[in-house]
Amino acid sequence: MKSLKSATLYKDILSLVGDVEGSGAYNDGTCAFVMSAKMAAVLRATPVGNGDRMILAPDNTIAGFPVYFSEYIESDGAGSFNATAKNIGFGRWSDVQVAQFGNLRLVVDTVSLAKRDLIEISINSNFAVDVLRPKSFAIGTLAE
Repeated sequence: MKSLKSATLYKDILSLVGDVEGSGAYNDGTCAFVMSAKMAAVLRATPVGNGDRMILAPDNTIAGFPVYFSEYIESDGAGSFNATAKNIGFGRWSDVQVAQFGNLRLVVDTVSLAKRDLIEISINSNFAVDVLRPKSFAIGTLAE
């Protein structure tokens, strides 16, 4: 993980792009940032340079790259999440493979919740996700 400093935050965020593209992962149109909604709120209020624009633009882009939101970027992997947002990820998402295996099972339950006039529908299947090229991804963490 790369350390992101408050004084040079915009430059440090863009260095994530440089790390990924410098590894040979050219922008094929799937490059994007990912961060939590809390981090997005911080970056919407953090100016670039003289303050004429913010790091996170109103169209949810940073330097022209789209920004997607997931609270899971703040997960410690053991079921807990950072109390304060501190992680920003960047990657070329075509280097992630997602596959569905086995049968898809659709269950429509019209009985269990009938007293509340509800129907429960569930879909079960097995999925796998794998990163094809780890150098196509970088994560930055705000310095404390």
